[in-house]
Amino acid sequence: MTRDDTALPGYLSRPLTYLVHKDANGLYPHEEALNALDPGQRDFIKAAYLAWVKDKRPSVSATVANNCVRKLICMGYEVPKKYLEAVRTARVMQDVEKTKEPLFSKAATTRNPEQLESTEPPQFDFNAANANPVSELAQRELCRRRLLPFILRFRPNYLAGWVHKDICRRVERFVERVERKESPRLLLMMPPRSGKLLADDTLVPTPRGYRFHGDLLPGDEVFHPSGKTVQVVAVSQKGVADVRVGFSDGSSYLCHENHEWTLFDRKRGAWKTLEAGHFLRQSHLGRPPKLLNGARSIYQLPTVAPLEYSNSFYTLHPYVLGAWLGDGSAGKPCITGAKSDRAIIDKIESLGYPVSAVCTHKTTGVITTYFSGPKPNNSGRMTLELQGLRIYKQKRIPIEYQHLRIELRLELLAGIVDTDGTTDEKSRITITTVSRELADDIMRLCEGLGMRPYIQEVQPTLSSSGIQGRKVCYVVGFQPTTELPVALERKRVTRIAQQRRVALVSVERVADTQQGNCIQVDSPDGLYVIGTKMTVTHNSEVLSRNTPRLDSRQAPGLGAYRL
Repeated sequence: MTRDDTALPGYLSRPLTYLVHKDANGLYPHEEALNALDPGQRDFIKAAYLAWVKDKRPSVSATVANNCVRKLICMGYEVPKKYLEAVRTARVMQDVEKTKEPLFSKAATTRNPEQLESTEPPQFDFNAANANPVSELAQRELCRRRLLPFILRFRPNYLAGWVHKDICRRVERFVERVERKESPRLLLMMPPRSGKLLADDTLVPTPRGYRFHGDLLPGDEVFHPSGKTVQVVAVSQKGVADVRVGFSDGSSYLCHENHEWTLFDRKRGAWKTLEAGHFLRQSHLGRPPKLLNGARSIYQLPTVAPLEYSNSFYTLHPYVLGAWLGDGSAGKPCITGAKSDRAIIDKIESLGYPVSAVCTHKTTGVITTYFSGPKPNNSGRMTLELQGLRIYKQKRIPIEYQHLRIELRLELLAGIVDTDGTTDEKSRITITTVSRELADDIMRLCEGLGMRPYIQEVQPTLSSSGIQGRKVCYVVGFQPTTELPVALERKRVTRIAQQRRVALVSVERVADTQQGNCIQVDSPDGLYVIGTKMTVTHNSEVLSRNTPRLDSRQAPGLGAYRL
């Protein structure tokens, strides 16, 4: 049998009432229709018909049976005995009412976007369906009748807010009027993500580096909060961004008041997707919604996992680069450190960088280890690779190293921590450098790894080695979200603290407006990452993507088209 619904005989594309005829003696199966089926399928049709007549619910049992028959025929399967028995004995509508709330509504309001692992539709669980066929039939009937359960059936990680539920209810009522010929037709002329825009100059991390939001085109890739890449599938026309949204990490973004943000409501203990304009509108009490409950923020953003870049190519090993950036000397292939830190040198040697000379400072006893060439005036591997990266004279993290795989970026950060970092008893890490540019590079490295770094400016002090500092120092601190492959045991991360969420702190309309547009991304929840602080934002396309698919299953004759 074919798997295409459109290739079925006409009587199988209509309700089950077309499979029976009425005469003076009552209702009987239509013999012409039944003769076109094999014996097993005919038995199933007859059983469904008998259950339909017995229960006297033609609008319920008939639809369920017809839906099940059509699917089984399209897929080429024989009718399972358990489904046959369920249709014979079960009163399906009662099961629909019993399973409606726990199966769909509650899942839609408590689902956590941080748990998303895949953008692929879920695979159908045949074992679960066969184990509880009544529940399976009830779910199918509910999905056939209601738009939101239909969406959650195929996109279980979709986050539906109150506005989406309201839209779904309104569309369902309008579709019913169209089916009853009370309205001429239903037209959905809604560009995906209309009005949900960000300013063009908003930075967006992509697999090829940061880009402006206004420069993104269909086919480009951005990052999902899970760290995986998602594709831009559509870009809207330009609009005006006149609302500034601020967060507790210091980041702020200019957007349209209809732009959506997925937030955790700490008062209600649930995730919500709210428009920026929601926080500008006055309630019945005459004031906008509160963002603070005392000193605590009410709304929080989802956390972001390390961005999963795919680049694995490098010249200088990331750990060696990190160690040189921390305790190396610009213009020299050497590492300076305490004698007790020999583990750093051993790891560098094990990575293929042989030691050429060791010098000890006569006053402090600090050891400088050189990795020069085998002969004088003959550059070694470390020198050549640093020169090739164009950082031999100025310490920076090359842009290509910011886009390496997660494991390699962790090696780079471990090299910096082993040399210029400290780890306290709570596994909090601080890294000190005199270069503001290098400090900014380290900040960006940590942010791409899903951490929340901060930076402080410290005036010159006396070092632990007894040397008086003469330059301003910059301290980058962060709480690790994963273990680091450090060489020194005292700097190993022994505690992974739960990461706190970034909170929403301000929403205000501004006079300095900018041009912007919205994008549509190919992810089930519509979430993607923006800004250098890895802020999670959201867009929605409930109607334009899902309504035509649902209508084509409810009433094939309606002719639903996606514009």
